[in-house]
Amino acid sequence: MNRAGRPESDGAPTGDGAGSPTRTRRQALAAAAAGVATLAGCSGLVSDPDPGPTAEGRGAGETATDSQDSLSLETVAVGGSSGETVSLRPADRPVLLDFFATWCAPCVPQMETLRAVRSTFAPADLRMVSVTSEADEAAIREFWQRHDGAWPVATDPRSRAVREYSVTGVPTLLVVTPDGTVTWRHTGLAGRDTLLEQVERALD
Repeated sequence: MNRAGRPESDGAPTGDGAGSPTRTRRQALAAAAAGVATLAGCSGLVSDPDPGPTAEGRGAGETATDSQDSLSLETVAVGGSSGETVSLRPADRPVLLDFFATWCAPCVPQMETLRAVRSTFAPADLRMVSVTSEADEAAIREFWQRHDGAWPVATDPRSRAVREYSVTGVPTLLVVTPDGTVTWRHTGLAGRDTLLEQVERALD
């Protein structure tokens, strides 16, 4: 017995001690959860202050119904982004839309994949636009410069494009033809080869 009247410890590690089986299992589960989150993407897009009517979800093969004019957004002047208005549905070529957020962890490695797409396909053949619902242009510029963005990055603070394409998580990627047909849609981190293949199909 010790001075407090409690039995002396026999020195065996407790279930929550460093290096214990319980702690090891918890660490493994936490690491697995982090990996799944990276692949699945992030939820909780910036709220729309004026949501308006909600559009039906657009899956692959479905056609967006909003007009071309309403699918134009202002871009941020940074890197390969001019700061001018850009159409998310150009009449002469497919578009790759990347819905992202500066706080989204999987959006960082996704930038590397997007840079590979931009270097493979000329802007005259494929329009690329990254879209964020964030309104903090300083944060967007800092993210774009840090991760070498080389295509237009647009702000969608009223979530018009988010509603049109029923985006619920980031990153979400869509390949859209000039008539508004979504030929491919993916939420979460997309692989380089998969993305290049889907763009090739839209260009054929």
